[in-house]
Amino acid sequence: MNTDPDKTLALLVKLEALGFGDDAFSLLHHFKNHTISEHRKYCLDLGTFKDDGENSEVQRRLEIVLAAYKAAALTNSRAFPSLAHAALVEIPLRGPQRDPW
Repeated sequence: MNTDPDKTLALLVKLEALGFGDDAFSLLHHFKNHTISEHRKYCLDLGTFKDDGENSEVQRRLEIVLAAYKAAALTNSRAFPSLAHAALVEIPLRGPQRDPW
């Protein structure tokens, strides 16, 4: 699986253009209330993700959200939190960090 900060940054650009916001992003991230802006800065400062790391999982969740939004031909950004929850069903948060529900 190709996971790297540049791919995450590209996904965020595409998703934000569709109305994806911090409300949905914070559900997908392993740190509670982490924002897109904070994650973008982190990605810009980082060279690579660990293939089995939590940031790789965040990237995969973002891919799921974007693919589902497009596949369903959705047009309302209010769907993003629900899609984020669906992505968490596929790739759950690790350990007892927090309950996203």
